[in-house]
Amino acid sequence: MKKFCLALVMVLSVFAFMGCDNKEDDVFTIEYYYIMSGTFVPTDLAKVQDEINEILIEKIDAKVNLHPISAWSYDERLNIIINASDYFDICYTSSWTNNYFRNVSKEAYYDITDIVAEYAPNLYQAIDPLIYDSITIDERLYGVINLQVLPRTAGYTVEKESWDAYCLETGFSADMVQDYTDIEGYLAYVLENDPDAYNILVPFDPAGIVIGLGFDNIYGMQYPGSISVTDDPSDGITVVNQFATDDYRDLFRTAVEWYEKGYINEDVLTEAADYTLAYSWMMSTWKPGAEAEEFKRSGNREMLCIPFSDSVMYNNWTGSNINAISTNSKNPEKCLEFLDLLYTDKELYNMLVFGLEGDHYTKDATRENYITAVENTNYSFADVGWQFSNQFNSYLTEYQDENVWEDTKTINENAEFSPIMGFVFDYSEVELELANCYTVYNEYINSLLYGIFGTGFE
Repeated sequence: MKKFCLALVMVLSVFAFMGCDNKEDDVFTIEYYYIMSGTFVPTDLAKVQDEINEILIEKIDAKVNLHPISAWSYDERLNIIINASDYFDICYTSSWTNNYFRNVSKEAYYDITDIVAEYAPNLYQAIDPLIYDSITIDERLYGVINLQVLPRTAGYTVEKESWDAYCLETGFSADMVQDYTDIEGYLAYVLENDPDAYNILVPFDPAGIVIGLGFDNIYGMQYPGSISVTDDPSDGITVVNQFATDDYRDLFRTAVEWYEKGYINEDVLTEAADYTLAYSWMMSTWKPGAEAEEFKRSGNREMLCIPFSDSVMYNNWTGSNINAISTNSKNPEKCLEFLDLLYTDKELYNMLVFGLEGDHYTKDATRENYITAVENTNYSFADVGWQFSNQFNSYLTEYQDENVWEDTKTINENAEFSPIMGFVFDYSEVELELANCYTVYNEYINSLLYGIFGTGFE
């Protein structure tokens, strides 16, 4: 009998040990799709993911599989995944890529209305309810908005050394840039001094130029239907086809002129933009501390970011930075817990964005909250850190002012609101027409913004 009891204890001990050993395999794994600015997945992604999962298992009894996708192909890839009903749990969605409203109409996203306040209370309460109105459809909510700079401000990024030389020679200055055409003198200066430059100007950013022209899109930037943010609601608001306005015609003419002058790479349609060899580009939005993000994008060069419009809460763009949960997710509550933890946990946020201390960055011994990237590090999502719940968690890097997050909060609190803030377009009667518009936009917009059509577009 004693032998039997001893054997039973040993068997139970083995099972207990096996159970402990396999605990990690039993937790829910979140499949998370998001944007990266480059085209190559960091080789250390799995290593960082393992460290992230140690935190997640301890704090919310979950794991995550990270799926970064290049911004250049993100819209197409997610469209394929969603149309094929392939499994995912969370994806980045917006008005400018992987369109939030389009996917809600496809019933691709989980209705979180009744669970978001319980499972992601900190993230949900961080955003003004009026801003959430802009992505609420028939009183239902299908995504959570990330906390970052919320207004949009038109801006350019320029290579600082050449810009400073241009300004010294001509007497020009950054505060004289009031319009998207006002950097032409600088482009000409660069061409004269570096005639073999690979890319003087990355062509107009399709998202940034919407802000540069002051349009607030009714449905999305790929679709006709916009209002001017300078419209006075007391006089009525006029909805126009923005692509048929003089503003867009002048933009397309400018693109043709700049392409023909050699400011835009002649192979722009067949070669992906290489920001490490470019002198300037239009930003999707200017914001405090943007130089740090552009430093990485430019191949570790010192850049200057120049705003040229007022900061405005665009109805269409306050919904430009959303994480949504798939209708097919097996545990939407756990997905919300993960997003909320990213909002509250600075260690987790910075691990996802910057990687591992020692391997990918070192902390500055003299400046609190500052880090320096390890030379030749192969891991960083610093330039897309705005999509991970709460960018105010972020460490500071070399070119960021110590007050960057306070300055960002000030802009968020003081920006003017678009006249249509909170309006949600009912697209139910024109879904086919919108789909056709989307196809046409994607077929022609790059050629028009690159200037390669010549004046034939008119």
